Amino acid sequence: MLLEAKGSWGEAEKAYSSLLEDNPFDQVVHKRRVALAKAQGNLTGAIDLLNKHLETFMADHDAWRELAEIYISLQMYKQAAFCYI
Repeated sequence: MLLEAKGSWGEAEKAYSSLLEDNPFDQVVHKRRVALAKAQGNLTGAIDLLNKHLETFMADHDAWRELAEIYISLQMYKQAAFCYI
């Protein structure tokens, strides 16, 4: 998170990727990668990362809600509704 705070997006992504290689089931790191994408304004990247996260952690209600909010911000209401079901 320190790298994110410094604006070193690339280095932060490398650090998170390295952590996921060691432990691919670390939910916190997955969510940090989503936050990183959102901080950079990369909403499509955040959607992709959340979808990947939800393939593994299907019961993560917070991730579903975050995905729905992103879809709503992009006026993708059908996809947002699916997230709330």
